[in-house]
Amino acid sequence: TPVISDCIIWKNTGELSGVTAGMISYCDISVGSFNTTNHNFSADPLFVNGYYLSQTASGQGANSPCLDAGSQTAAAAGLDALTTRTDGQTDTGTVDIGFHLPPGLPMGGTYYVAMNGNDSSGTGSSGTPWRTITKAMNSVPWGAVVNVATGRYNAGEIFPITPPDTVSLQGSGWTNCVIDRNNTGGRVFYCQNTASGLIDGFTIRGAADNDGSGGITFDSATLTFSNCRVCDNRARQNGAGLLFQGSSLARIINCLIVANNSGGSGAGIYIAGGMPTIQNCTLSGNSADNATGDGITYNQGASPVIKDCILWNNGNELSGVTAAMISYCDVGNGQYKGTNNCIAADPVCTRGYFLSQTVAGQTTNSPCVDAGSQSATAAGLNAYATRTDGAIDSGTVDLGYHFPGGMTPGPVLYVAANGTNTNSGSSGAPLRTITKALSMAMVGSIINVATGLYNVAVGETFPLNMAECVALQGAGASNTIVDAAGGGYGVVYAQGLAAAKIDGFTLQNGLDGDYAAGVFCVRACPTISNNRINHNDGRNKAGGIECTAGSSAWIYNCLVISNYDLGNGPGGAIAVSSSHPTIESCTIVTNNPVTRKTGDGIYVTGTPAPIIRNCIVWNNGEELRGVTSGMISFCDMQDGQFNTTNRCFSSDPLFVASPTNLHLKAGSPCLDTGTNQSWMTGSTDLDGNPRLSGSSKSTRFVDLGAYEYQYAVRLGTAAFFR
Repeated sequence: TPVISDCIIWKNTGELSGVTAGMISYCDISVGSFNTTNHNFSADPLFVNGYYLSQTASGQGANSPCLDAGSQTAAAAGLDALTTRTDGQTDTGTVDIGFHLPPGLPMGGTYYVAMNGNDSSGTGSSGTPWRTITKAMNSVPWGAVVNVATGRYNAGEIFPITPPDTVSLQGSGWTNCVIDRNNTGGRVFYCQNTASGLIDGFTIRGAADNDGSGGITFDSATLTFSNCRVCDNRARQNGAGLLFQGSSLARIINCLIVANNSGGSGAGIYIAGGMPTIQNCTLSGNSADNATGDGITYNQGASPVIKDCILWNNGNELSGVTAAMISYCDVGNGQYKGTNNCIAADPVCTRGYFLSQTVAGQTTNSPCVDAGSQSATAAGLNAYATRTDGAIDSGTVDLGYHFPGGMTPGPVLYVAANGTNTNSGSSGAPLRTITKALSMAMVGSIINVATGLYNVAVGETFPLNMAECVALQGAGASNTIVDAAGGGYGVVYAQGLAAAKIDGFTLQNGLDGDYAAGVFCVRACPTISNNRINHNDGRNKAGGIECTAGSSAWIYNCLVISNYDLGNGPGGAIAVSSSHPTIESCTIVTNNPVTRKTGDGIYVTGTPAPIIRNCIVWNNGEELRGVTSGMISFCDMQDGQFNTTNRCFSSDPLFVASPTNLHLKAGSPCLDTGTNQSWMTGSTDLDGNPRLSGSSKSTRFVDLGAYEYQYAVRLGTAAFFR
């Protein structure tokens, strides 16, 4: 019979096996074995700077429950010359339980990394910081805290970055502090055999085509990973965002895991070992090429704990995850709805990832408000907010990611033809270019672009690079024209983002041989709505819109017309490669006038599959290529593909005056022949006229294409007008 006493046994995959009550005493055991028996207990030991115990006497804010909790004196234990305190004072009186360190061991300290630092002459102090995180990781002592200032960290870094045990890496917040591998291959972070430590406050992006994983790998690591955004990472196999292997028991707290893409499974998170805790995270827009576990995949290991999370718009949200592993989560495809307090309801996000709440001025409450498993205080999020007014979470914790308390959405900016780029961007002092507005935008900003022409001549730089959680709002496709002629590139570029919007524009005359000329989405999930996309030349890519590498864009109410590819690319209008966008209520006509039989309307290759519905695809040469019957429904296609399948047909749509006026005539076969979607209630078409506008039929179904035929009821009979 062994004697086990005065020990901390914390966050091991299996704490005890075969141990009886007579063997163990005066121990802190995380799973609660023998709690209150023989002076055993279960309470967070409050480690600081590695394995020191938090103590007010040495400057911390609370005392560890492991202080003076042992079975004998420190002297009797032979530990009175060692310490558990960060100030190095030796243990006296009743022995503290757990490991004791030599009192002279270099401990902790705070070090600094900044864009203006220098790895050669810097000392890591606040006045002379280092330039790279790599230098800090190779230089700091046990228990150090490394503060990383605002900036983009790529140049000079040696990837993957490998934090040593007990070191805390503190960024200045994911909106400001970015670690970007810049698609050069391999992981961004590799955490191996780190049983203690912290990574907090970063955006981690740009891993590409690594055989192991993408953003960050936890290999037998038990550190805390919190308040980060992991996005725009690519893995050739599994785990583009986060990968767990070995006996990892890391805690993933309050993170955004969005727009990652893997060739295998688990684009957001892949669990191949260990027992991580994943709490209050939002996973969105992650995509696995094999459509397996786009959000979270569990493969093997002990059971993870997944709670208080939002998994939305990831395709197949979960794979291998059992009911016992997940609770109090909002899961978009309905897995485990009604089990362990899980729900499946639109989280109703606003201005990016804030949750809609009437107390903050929105018209409805998100179902994720006050829907968690514990209090905001117990979750450690009572200083954080999900509200657009910045008020902190209180009471029961809200699901999903929380912003720092007091943080509100970025400013609403204005762009107009009479503006100037030296203005503030307010409604009374608008900017002149969209390019300038995008450079000033912050998380949650809306950029209102007035009627006018926006081109190279007025100072625009193409392509316009969309930003996460930013909405570009034009004054309507007939009024707000973005013309990339002479810019040498496409019109709009979106990479590695899951919450952005471009609405109400004409996007034209893009020219690009590397990216789609109109809108190019790579690992991106923007909303592309109410736009006219025309006269763009992709050369070797799609002319109109291209979605690639796991992009799940939502494309609706768009007119895609007269785009082309004069090179060797995949068609003129819309190309989809290993992505699953939703393309609905669009009119796609007269694309690729130099017909080359390459899917001039919609071209699809790879998996997963797009959703195509309520569209008119007409006069494009080869209307579809790579599209299967499972992808398309309720569409009118000129060449007769899928005629009579899934309510598709091939009949002249009866445009008013093709191609100059693509509204539908009375009697068009496209009237009342679509399938209604929830977004259509109260919504409008490309003209700004009501969808589901009413008709002579008792049940109203949406019209196909971007324009809704407008009915008026007069004197009890149906009359038509346009």
